[in-house]
Amino acid sequence: MSMMVNPSRFGGDNLFSLVKFAVNFTGTDGQTSAVDFATGKTISFVGGARITTSKSAFGAGSSLDLSVTNHGINGASWLTVPDSADWTPGASEDYCWEIVVDTETGNGAAQTIMVHNQGNSYYPYAFFRLADSSFASWGFDTNPSQDMNQQAGTITTGFRHLCIRRISDFTYASIDGVVVSSMNGTQNARYDSPGTLNIGMFNDVTAGVGYFQCMRYTKGSARYPVGNFTPPGTLFPTS
Repeated sequence: MSMMVNPSRFGGDNLFSLVKFAVNFTGTDGQTSAVDFATGKTISFVGGARITTSKSAFGAGSSLDLSVTNHGINGASWLTVPDSADWTPGASEDYCWEIVVDTETGNGAAQTIMVHNQGNSYYPYAFFRLADSSFASWGFDTNPSQDMNQQAGTITTGFRHLCIRRISDFTYASIDGVVVSSMNGTQNARYDSPGTLNIGMFNDVTAGVGYFQCMRYTKGSARYPVGNFTPPGTLFPTS
């Protein structure tokens, strides 16, 4: 059974044993490394990806710069994380992906926030901010019948908490804790793609996304209750 609380509000994270990927993008200006403090997965910085001290959320002092400006100066920029069985919840397993990101919605283009795919229309996870600023997320099983295909809400300028979570047969997309869409599906939670997890890139195309503050993936719990919730107001706990 999934525990429906926001444990991050109490300092530590009593669901930390279920966290399979977590990173707070902080460090010195120009730094080209970050640490998955949950399971130690390797995070590779590609192109001009780097930490910047020019913008941050929660008073963190720095964030990951995958911005349009950075692209123009340092070239295409994104991160990769190797394939893992952790990316694939079972058919009845709850999960929660959450990303705090400023997607620079004024640039007028669709932006890939995160995608795990193998380039053949199977998208186990896909987070996009479309050109109309809506939050789009897709997921397919092996058919590839959809068990998640949501496009709704508006991602406004500034750092926003974007979240996709599965509770039993329902998946919910939310922006800053407000549910913008939900879908019922009984297929496998995810197709187990052998591809890498890409942050800021899709099918070798990257056009600038914005600034990432933190990411967390919880497998085995939807973390937040059905309906709207209060997202964390700090960096994610490291234990």
